[in-house]
Amino acid sequence: ALVPPLATVGITWHLGFSEESRNALLLYGTNLAAIIFTVSLMLIFVGFKPGVSARKALSRRLFVTVGAVIAVALPLSAHTRDSLDDARLRRAVVDAVKEWDQQARIVEMDAEADGGAADVDVLLGGPNPAPPAWRLAEGIQERFEGPVDLRLLYERDEVYEVSVR
Repeated sequence: ALVPPLATVGITWHLGFSEESRNALLLYGTNLAAIIFTVSLMLIFVGFKPGVSARKALSRRLFVTVGAVIAVALPLSAHTRDSLDDARLRRAVVDAVKEWDQQARIVEMDAEADGGAADVDVLLGGPNPAPPAWRLAEGIQERFEGPVDLRLLYERDEVYEVSVR
């Protein structure tokens, strides 16, 4: 539970993937805090009674452990909220594309929600001429319920059937 995230921190940092490195470090911190907190609770529940001199030190350590859990919970909550917003935005893009042109397909999409605003880069392909892009942006905005910056590249499928005899 501790070694893989820590190894991932080193590898991703070395490769220059700073966001992935931070996420792996957050996972490492979450696992470490959870393990220490759970072990502390288990010791209390099974009736571990330290000596009088160790009680004060144990209570301080438990306080530090609870602080570590809280310290990890804050960025973890923010990361979870951001992930849910990104997933909601991607779903809004998929649904808006279906309404915009039922025969269009998403070839590539990069969609990020930041502070209630959406930033969408999408590559679409389809057999029909592209409808106006502003309609797609409005469809995304309506579903996402926030401002949208859309960059759209539409590649029209062209099929040529040739027979030479």
